[in-house]
Amino acid sequence: MSADRAPFAFQSRMRQAVYAHAWQDSPLGPQPGWPSALKTLVDVMLDADQPMLVLWGPERTMIYNDGYAPILGARHPGALGRPFFEVWPELADDLAPIMSRAFAGEPIHMPDIRLVLHRNGYPEEAHFAFSYTPVRDEQQRVLGIFCPLRETTREVAANRTQAFWLKLERELMDLSEPAAIIATAQRAVGEELQAGRVGYGEVDFEARYFTTANNWTDGTIPHHNGTHDLAAFGPEIWNALKAGEPLSIDDVTTDPRFDSPEARAAFAALQMRSVLTASLIKGGRMIAAMYVHDGRPRRWTAADRDLVLQVAERTWSALTRASAESQMARVLQSMAEGFILLDRRYRVTAINPEGLRLDGRERSAILGRTHWELWPGTEDSALGAMLRKAMETARPAELEHSYHFVDGRSLWFETRAYPTDQGLAVFYRDVSERKAAEERLELLMREVDHRANNLMSVIQGAVRLSRADDADTLRSIVLGRVDALARAHQLLAASRWNGADLRQLVEEEVRAFVLGDLQRVEIQGPSLPLNPALAQGLAMAVHELTTNAVKHGALAGSSGRVKVSWTAHGGVLRLVWEEAGGPPVRRPAQLGFGTTVLERALRGAIGGTTTLTWREEGLTCLLEAPLTNGASTPSEGLEVLRARA
Repeated sequence: MSADRAPFAFQSRMRQAVYAHAWQDSPLGPQPGWPSALKTLVDVMLDADQPMLVLWGPERTMIYNDGYAPILGARHPGALGRPFFEVWPELADDLAPIMSRAFAGEPIHMPDIRLVLHRNGYPEEAHFAFSYTPVRDEQQRVLGIFCPLRETTREVAANRTQAFWLKLERELMDLSEPAAIIATAQRAVGEELQAGRVGYGEVDFEARYFTTANNWTDGTIPHHNGTHDLAAFGPEIWNALKAGEPLSIDDVTTDPRFDSPEARAAFAALQMRSVLTASLIKGGRMIAAMYVHDGRPRRWTAADRDLVLQVAERTWSALTRASAESQMARVLQSMAEGFILLDRRYRVTAINPEGLRLDGRERSAILGRTHWELWPGTEDSALGAMLRKAMETARPAELEHSYHFVDGRSLWFETRAYPTDQGLAVFYRDVSERKAAEERLELLMREVDHRANNLMSVIQGAVRLSRADDADTLRSIVLGRVDALARAHQLLAASRWNGADLRQLVEEEVRAFVLGDLQRVEIQGPSLPLNPALAQGLAMAVHELTTNAVKHGALAGSSGRVKVSWTAHGGVLRLVWEEAGGPPVRRPAQLGFGTTVLERALRGAIGGTTTLTWREEGLTCLLEAPLTNGASTPSEGLEVLRARA
C-alpha cells in the first residue's frame, strides 16, 4: 500500500480489515516490509467493485476485497491472511493444478469452472469465471497471483434451467402414454438435481394415499413403488402437503419434526436421508405430488423446490392433455365421419379409420402428402377455396360438394374445416345417400305433379264422353267412372306408383257394384302387377263391363253370373269376361257409347284390343294387352277419351 494513504481513507470494510490485521503473525510479515508490487496490487484491489483476491507466497496467503467477501460465506472474515487451501480445502483437487501453473508463470483464464463449495456449512454447486495473473519481482520471479473473478452461479443456473425446460418440453411434446410422460419427467428431475430417487403419482380423494407405479432411481437407492400412507409421516407433514406447502427435509435424522417413532420408521422404510416433495392442489384438494429422495443429507434450495413444483405441474398438464387426446382419439377412431389434420402447408398429419375407408388407401400412402396431391382437382375447386379461407381467416367454414375419385367412384360430401394452432381439423361425411334421396324426392314431386295433371286429364276426358238423357243419370255415370279411376289411383298410390295388382283391381271394381256379393262373380287368375297406364285402362274397362252387366246383363237379375279370368303368357295379358244366366242377349244394331269407351280406353291406354261376343246366354269380352309395352303415362293412354269417337 502507498505510504501516503492514511488508514481507513475510504472506510470500506475490507480496507479496515486489511489495515487492522496482524500481518506480523502471518507468512507475509508486517505491512511496511511488503514488496512494493504487493502493496500497489492490494491498494488497487481494495478500491475495486469487482470481486478480487491476491494469493501471495508459497502458502498462497489470501488477501481479498469487499466484492469477494460474499463468496466466502461463513468463512469470512476468518479467511483473511490464511493459506487458500486452508480456507478452501474442498477445492484443492480442482484448483491446485491450475494455481501451480500460474505460480509457474502461466497466465490462466477460465470462462467457467464448476466448484462444490462448503461455504455455508453444506455442499453447494457454484460456477465462476476468473483469471490468474502471475505477479513478478524485478528478477521476474513469480511472487504471487492476482485473481479477478465473477460468480456466475445464477447465470449458469438460469441458462441450465432454460435448457432443462426446452429439453423437457420437446420430450413431452410427442408423448401420449401416461407411463411414458411420468417416466420422462421423473428422469429429467433426477438427472437435473442429481438425486437418488424421483417419483410422481396421484393421491386419493382424501389426499391420504399416494401411489407411484414406477419411480426413477440413479441406482444408489432402490425403487420404492406402490401406495404410501401420507398420514404415517405425522399430521404436521400430512396437513402441510394437503395445503400445498412444499416438504423440504435436508436430513430426516436431525429434523425435529420427525422425532416420533412412527415418522422415523416411515422414512427408514424409504431408505433415504433427505426429501423434497411438491404437492399439486386442484379444485381445493391435493390430487398429485412429485417427490425427490436422496440417500445422503443435502440442502434443498428455493430453486430446487421451484423446479420440482413446476415439473409436477407440467407433468399433470401433460397427463391431462394426453388423457383428453386419448379420449378424442377414441372418438375419432369410432366416429362415422372422416377426419384429417392438415398442417399449414396442407399436408395430412393424421387420418381416422373412416377417412381411410372412404379413401380406400393405406395410412402410409396418405400421411405426409398434401391435400392437393392426394385428391387431385381439389386445389382449384370450391373445396380448395373453402379450405384456404378457413386457414387464412382462422374461422370455421363448411361446404357440400361432390368428388370424383380416380377409381371411378363419385360421392357427395359434407365437409367442415376448423382452424387449429397447427393448421386445420377437417371433418367430412358421405352424404351421397341423402343427396340421392333428395333427388328422388324432387323427382317424385315432379312425378306427383305430372300424375295429378294426367289424372285430371283422364277425368276430364271421362266427363266429356259421358252422356245421358237427364242430369241424375249423367251424374251417376260420371261418378261411376271417376270412382273407378279413384280406386285404381288408390291401389297405385299404395304401391308408390310401382304398379297395381290385377286381382285386387278387379275385386275392387266388382265389389263396388255387387255390394260384397262376390259369389255371383267368379274371379280366376294369378296375382299380376300392372303398370300405372295399364291399371287405369283396365279399371275403366272393367268398370264399363260391370256397369253394363248390372244394367242390362247377367247381374241385372238374381240368377245371372259373371266369370272373370286371365292368363299371362309371352308378355301378353288375356282377360276374359263371361256372362251367363241373365236376360237373352242379342248383338245391338248400333253400339252404345259405353262400348265405344270400353274399346277406346283399352286400346289407347296400352295398345291393347277389345273383342266383344254377344251370345244368347250372355256377353263375352276378351281384353288383350301387352304387360310391358304401351303408353308411358295415363294421359297418353286415355288421350282418346278427350274427343268423341
